[in-house]
Amino acid sequence: MTLFEQHTFSHVIHLADHAGILKSNNHPQVVLSNNILDFDTLLRCFTDYRVNDVLFASSPSVYGNRSASVPFMETDKAGALTSVYVAYKKADELLAYLYSNFFGLSTTGLRLLAVYALVRTHMASYFFIAAIFHERPVLLYLEGNPVREFTYIEDAVRVTSMFLGHHENSPIPRLKLFNVGSGTAGLLVIIERLIGTPAKRIYQPTPASDFRTILACDNKLKHPLATTQNTPVEKGVYNTANWYMKYARRITHR
Repeated sequence: MTLFEQHTFSHVIHLADHAGILKSNNHPQVVLSNNILDFDTLLRCFTDYRVNDVLFASSPSVYGNRSASVPFMETDKAGALTSVYVAYKKADELLAYLYSNFFGLSTTGLRLLAVYALVRTHMASYFFIAAIFHERPVLLYLEGNPVREFTYIEDAVRVTSMFLGHHENSPIPRLKLFNVGSGTAGLLVIIERLIGTPAKRIYQPTPASDFRTILACDNKLKHPLATTQNTPVEKGVYNTANWYMKYARRITHR
């Protein structure tokens, strides 16, 4: 509250939360406090202190574990709640919808598809690179054949920045939802080729909360922003692998 009392904000980007399905299943109360209760507190601040526009990070996991109707569209109904994380993400969207409809707060949710980057150490790209580089086995689910779409961090930042103020003059404040992705590819195969070493694969039983297919259409995003520029997965993984191999000796693995 003190921050909003001392400063005036016209726009707010809210990207902070506890990410990850496994973490939310193991520590549901911690994630509940951070991902839902704190978000509600922020939405109240945004409303009380007349913030013009709010952009927050959501997730394509709200579409549920289904592969019959892909790619996912923003007009699709939410799928079955397969994990605590999915329930929390959907709850955040419902809260944003509530504050938009009843309190006139302009909100935009970006359903970011598997954002990967140099220092996102909880992502598969990081695990795969570290395992191959240090000659450790790679643990794989879904028989090693999940279908995933990824978003390179630079694309996520670019889209987020372009959205600032975009809906400022909208006559009716409402919740807007957009899929954000950079493309799909066989992540492990790309990393093996870049590093020049084959992975030691170990196939694990698939958790009930895991998703076989996560693909989304971002045509809705391209209309308001008039942009189709995405970083190919090969280039994003190349940047990530190069960064890791350059600084690997300084990284402590637990």
